[in-house]
Amino acid sequence: YSLGFERTNPPGGYPMYDGKGHGNIDIRLSEEGFTAKGKIEYEGAILESQDILMTPDYTTTEAESYTINENEKYPNLYAKEVTTKWLPNHDSMYIYTNNHEVTVLRDNQQFSGNLVQTSQQLAGNGSLVWDRASLKSSDMKFKPNEVNALVSDVQINALDQSKIAFSSDNLNSHIDFTKQIGDFKSNNIGDLTQLPFNQFATSMYEFVWDMANNTIEFNKGPQLLQSKSYFVSNKYDQEGLKFESTNALFDINKGIIYAKEVPFIDVADSRIYPFENKVDIHENADIQRLKKSRILASR
Repeated sequence: YSLGFERTNPPGGYPMYDGKGHGNIDIRLSEEGFTAKGKIEYEGAILESQDILMTPDYTTTEAESYTINENEKYPNLYAKEVTTKWLPNHDSMYIYTNNHEVTVLRDNQQFSGNLVQTSQQLAGNGSLVWDRASLKSSDMKFKPNEVNALVSDVQINALDQSKIAFSSDNLNSHIDFTKQIGDFKSNNIGDLTQLPFNQFATSMYEFVWDMANNTIEFNKGPQLLQSKSYFVSNKYDQEGLKFESTNALFDINKGIIYAKEVPFIDVADSRIYPFENKVDIHENADIQRLKKSRILASR
């Protein structure tokens, strides 16, 4: 036997941790500790659980659901069957997703990994996936319909979603789903961004993805002022074909990279000067015929 008590939720529920949250809960004190079941509200989020353990310093739950409705600070979020740990003195609610996918933002994007909500933000360590792309990061910061990450790996699908159009690691990423713009900058100048659909890579530094038109603009960026930016072929039989370019437009729907500001292309002992300094790269490293170009042989 043990002494204890049980109380059903009173009208208005209970303030928790000096008003840092609110519980509409039935409570019970026994040899198992101070436990509860019901709903806890924290910074606009609502968790529902039949298994809540409360202590003076933290509250843990096995939650059936954890929900945030979009507001001026947080995005939509809906998680099922998660473990939470609320540390009120550290202004943090940790959400362990137990390998379940979580629905976030406005278009049912799926997040897998772990989250932490504070009074200022919702952050994540994991992978955000939607029908056109994926972003992996240990420091995602979510806003009402945006995600930012100082360090991230990004993949953007080709029109055939079984193929990858754009793949780059160690990017500073800002994606605004309302404006339909993804803005990416490399954290390590000179790293290659892979373009698997076209079997090329580029050393350019800045990328702007227009999601509405499904294009990506490539730019050399100010950090490469003292260096040359280029495209290089990954196709075996092109033997590392490489040429300079400072700007390009990738039309993902057409699968074509329109490289601009290409001064010349060296092939064997010849140098080709493309007409209007433009080169079109199609699927599988197929460079379209360079019409009206000049050729310098035996350079």
